[in-house]
Amino acid sequence: MAQNRLSKFPASIRVAVQALIYWWDDWIAQVVMSIVWVLAWFTIVLGPPATFGLAYAESRLIRGESLGFHGMFEGAKRYFLKSWLWMLANVVAIALTVNGILFYGQIEQVWGAVLRVVMLSILIVWVSIQFFAVPFLIIQEKETLRLAWRNSLFTIMASPGFTLVLFFIAALVIGLSVVFIIPLFLGFIPLSVTMFSQAVKERVETFKEMMKKSEIEGENAEEKQEN
Repeated sequence: MAQNRLSKFPASIRVAVQALIYWWDDWIAQVVMSIVWVLAWFTIVLGPPATFGLAYAESRLIRGESLGFHGMFEGAKRYFLKSWLWMLANVVAIALTVNGILFYGQIEQVWGAVLRVVMLSILIVWVSIQFFAVPFLIIQEKETLRLAWRNSLFTIMASPGFTLVLFFIAALVIGLSVVFIIPLFLGFIPLSVTMFSQAVKERVETFKEMMKKSEIEGENAEEKQEN
């Protein structure tokens, strides 16, 4: 019944609601992982692995396995080095774009303003890609950051409306987490990760269905031409 009602809503809303359901059903584990995630970032060194571990646990959760902290720990160990490569790439990319924005901000000519907008656009796109990249890396057969970034960029370009709605919802969730300490410890960060993990799962299934439909239509078109 609930699924029938959800089917009437856009895919982005269905993803957000389904993520909320998974999160609520696993609430205690979500709280524990949220606390661990926060404490891990206080150490800095354990922050990136904890993020990947959280994404790993949530990816398993939306596929029917509630692993909780055990899954988070397993994912953190598995992706420890890769998570730090991801972190270093982000530090470099963000530092370069921010420095570019500040540098071109000192130039009063029109071309300086244009380059400032270009650098800002690159920064926004890069940060946006990261929300999908980690969940993508978790489910890929070839677990490379390059492929995860490419899949993430493709998803954003292929589904701009879907992406914008999810980012708006995520901004509300993260905003609450920043403003209020209690919601943070109640698992709002895991909720965001669950939502983007569910989004990746939904987009992969949707794109596969579209490709399958396109192949069938192509075969039918070829049969008609032969007849």
